[in-house]
Amino acid sequence: MATTLTLPVEGMSCTGCENNIRFALSSLAGVEQVHADHQTAHVEVVYDPAQTDETTLRSAIEDMGYHVIVDQS
Repeated sequence: MATTLTLPVEGMSCTGCENNIRFALSSLAGVEQVHADHQTAHVEVVYDPAQTDETTLRSAIEDMGYHVIVDQS
């Protein structure tokens, strides 16, 4: 069963940034869909939790130089 994760991401400034994130996350095992939007500063990922996890997804974004905002609540 697929899981949907929405992450607030700082540092995306254009559609090129969106495409870079889409390409990088889509190449990970278990990732089914990626929607990145620099205007709302969010990335939505639909993935199979049996093949990848939130930590891996966050790390992939951070490794590209963007900052995933951690919910402090």
